[in-house]
Amino acid sequence: MIPKWKSVTENEKGITKMNRWKHIREDRNGFTLVEVLAVLVIIAILAAVAIPTMSGFISDARKKSYTSQARNVYVAAQAAALEQEGTNNGTAVASVVEYTRGDGSKYIARVEALLGNDVESGSSFKITLDGNKVEEIEYTPEDGKKITITGGKGVTYED
Repeated sequence: MIPKWKSVTENEKGITKMNRWKHIREDRNGFTLVEVLAVLVIIAILAAVAIPTMSGFISDARKKSYTSQARNVYVAAQAAALEQEGTNNGTAVASVVEYTRGDGSKYIARVEALLGNDVESGSSFKITLDGNKVEEIEYTPEDGKKITITGGKGVTYED
């Protein structure tokens, strides 16, 4: 039996009550379940905040990329329209003409030559001309969300 005076300050191993918690912590070899769960909860909260934010950044970047590609189509279409202006040999030009990618026309072939690799190969576009002026471009990338440029200024997106 330990004398009463000794039990107040020190046990049989020589550890004082003040150092008891320090001694217990030094004997541990791993993390407790509570500590692991706390870390997992913190990671889950961070993921819940970060994932929607990152997906928003990705969709905005994709939208800007597609808009840039649509503008490239517009510029190439306008350049091809100006090049073909003198090739009508005095015949009247229809007031509004629509061209679609893959229709086999010389105009679309010239637009695609001017574009090179500036647009996705799986994309499609429709060009509406009024004489030698591009009125509207409808550009549809591979994901199927159409972008329309009207008059070279207004850009609309299909959601």
